[in-house]
Amino acid sequence: MLVNTTIDLYFLNLKIVQFCLSILYSPKLFTAALEDAFKLLDWKGYGININGEYITHLRFADDIVPMAESLEDLSTMLNDLNSVSQRIGLKMNMDKTKIMFNVHVTPMPVVVRNTKLEVVDEYVYLGQIVRLGKSNFDREVNRRIQLDWAAFGKLRHIFSSGIPQNLKTRLYTQCVLPVMTYGTETWSFTAGRMRKLKVAQRAMEGLCSEFLCVTNSEMRISAVEPE
Repeated sequence: MLVNTTIDLYFLNLKIVQFCLSILYSPKLFTAALEDAFKLLDWKGYGININGEYITHLRFADDIVPMAESLEDLSTMLNDLNSVSQRIGLKMNMDKTKIMFNVHVTPMPVVVRNTKLEVVDEYVYLGQIVRLGKSNFDREVNRRIQLDWAAFGKLRHIFSSGIPQNLKTRLYTQCVLPVMTYGTETWSFTAGRMRKLKVAQRAMEGLCSEFLCVTNSEMRISAVEPE
């Protein structure tokens, strides 16, 4: 009985090791496979010409944004990508593949693997709304504020609990405020956008102050005090 238990534990530990290794190496193996797929592509002459160099795509893990000067070129690029992906065992998700273009492009359907791709005005890429036009950052600011309020609401029961004030302040500055400020390094700010963010921040700090019995300024000071 003891031997069987030892064997069971051995196999259990082996499975845990295999699981941990799969978590550790799977993203790297996928990235390597995807890199091999792109090496098989011949996209010379495609893409967008920027200062004499053609930018064909943006890529972060499996989030890929091919770019072209016409929908005809884009259709060719996507079908090529689909073909080489299948050769190495990968498959494009047609439900998540969307098309977006500006007013300077002649509209035409883009079909990949007998599937007509949906045309959208905006989509979320790496956590931010991508939208062609001047209203891009306005939409993202409003979306970030909504997400921030949602994050605040999920933690409201903690803010109203009896845990120490410094922990509540740290929770707000580390888990709530970053939701609103995510990606702000890439934004183009105007006075109106700054005002929206400040109003939302002060409103949340006001609610936190009610729970913490401190002022907004005291809360900000305690958030940056060294431990």
